[in-house]
Amino acid sequence: MRKLIFTFLVFLTLSMNAQDYTVRFLGIPVDGTKKEMISKLKKKGFKYDRTHDLLEGQFNNREVIVSINTYKEKVWRIVVMDKYVLNDEVNIRIRYNQLIDQFENNAKYSSILYDNKKIEDTEDISYEIHVNNKRYQATFTQGYSKDEIAQLYNDEEYLKKWITNEYSENELDSLRIKSDNEEDYEERIKWRFAIEHSFLNTELYNNTVWFIIGEQNSDYYIVMYYENDKNEPKGEDL
Repeated sequence: MRKLIFTFLVFLTLSMNAQDYTVRFLGIPVDGTKKEMISKLKKKGFKYDRTHDLLEGQFNNREVIVSINTYKEKVWRIVVMDKYVLNDEVNIRIRYNQLIDQFENNAKYSSILYDNKKIEDTEDISYEIHVNNKRYQATFTQGYSKDEIAQLYNDEEYLKKWITNEYSENELDSLRIKSDNEEDYEERIKWRFAIEHSFLNTELYNNTVWFIIGEQNSDYYIVMYYENDKNEPKGEDL
């Protein structure tokens, strides 16, 4: 129960103290025009390929290819893809797990909203991708550091009161029966709490950085996404 309370506490506090923050790639806000972004990346050492509308350079000690996604002339996503592929599962597993560690140990990022799992040594990545359609993805929020989370105030009484007011004992028992496991049970309550406190509309969801394992012809690579979701298309043109 204390773990559940603390999770709620973090959600509440961040929703109340949302910052005006724009996700950054190499310190550059993912915003403005494409021309401006290209100019700023060139100053960071990237070379622009006008024919393919891509940039090439070094990022996190890797040679990468960068593309810029825009909507209504504003940048909303930076896509960073490994230039060179890995042709075995051992190395892509190591790379994927190391990236999770790097993000987890970087004070600029938080994974509090996401359940990022490392790949086990015994896992058959190719089988999982092709047979089970598994997607290897890890997601982080940029702009809320572990230090900020550690400084959250303690208000367990409010959270206990909210649970008591929101659910009767019978409702909680019924919800637990419907849930697949304890984690699923906590998730159901968490999202109801988040929606009631307008958490889904805060800046916390507008600054996501995530990465996946890409695969083609048994070659593997990492693709990373730096997203300013405030600028992304939201179906206005439908």
